[in-house]
Amino acid sequence: MVVDDSSPSGYTQTGDWTTDSGLGVNNELVYHPGGDATASTATWAAGGLAAGSYAVQADWNGYSGHSPSAQYTVLVNGTAVGSYSEDQTAASAGGPAAGNLVFQTIATVSVPAGATIALMLSSGGGGDVVADAARFAPTPTPTAVVVATNPPPVPTPTPPGTSGGSAIVLRGNDGTTQNTLTTGRPIDSNARTPLPFARRTCSG
Repeated sequence: MVVDDSSPSGYTQTGDWTTDSGLGVNNELVYHPGGDATASTATWAAGGLAAGSYAVQADWNGYSGHSPSAQYTVLVNGTAVGSYSEDQTAASAGGPAAGNLVFQTIATVSVPAGATIALMLSSGGGGDVVADAARFAPTPTPTAVVVATNPPPVPTPTPPGTSGGSAIVLRGNDGTTQNTLTTGRPIDSNARTPLPFARRTCSG
């Protein structure tokens, strides 16, 4: 959600501000002259938000006469949750377009369902302070990745024809081993019917 200094709702200001055209959202922004001692504030607010995390952003143009420490305060449901200092001698950067400027993230906050987030800019800081627009953008929730520290063992395949088979040793009359057969299934000592195996001729 973007709230501009010319928005009919969501934006309020107190004190002295001067309008300048040609820059920012809707090609218009306001600034408070650094030489004006009148305490002034510009506030942007967005309400009825879904629960989650939001990036709170603002934009301004860079100029050597601007404040190197513009003071921003982030409020959630009317309570201040953080204060931040931004150098407005350099243009805002890093975010999406704001007219012919770009937004810059001031802070990221988490809010409950139905909450209102507000961003307030205060005068002072040794130069002009610029107020144009604020953006309150939901941030994606990280996806949990589960990594098995002790993965189950992978079974070793048994060669075909040997799983569950039984070895039959055929011996000659003198007791020496003459041949060994492997059946395709276990020998059942209780079965009445002999298990099938290949017919072989034994010496001795």
